[in-house]
Amino acid sequence: MNSLQICLNGISEDKIKLKESIFEGLENAPKAFVSLFRGDTMGRTLVRFD
Repeated sequence: MNSLQICLNGISEDKIKLKESIFEGLENAPKAFVSLFRGDTMGRTLVRFD
């Protein structure tokens, strides 16, 4: 089993937790973008809008 398979198994079995920072609304997209470069967030940075 290679390292990619081990990581994918860990994620699917909830042994590895992924961190996300979610910003709500398109009006918060600039704030999310700036937070990427300031190091304010960990893991993925997402902007959710409908």
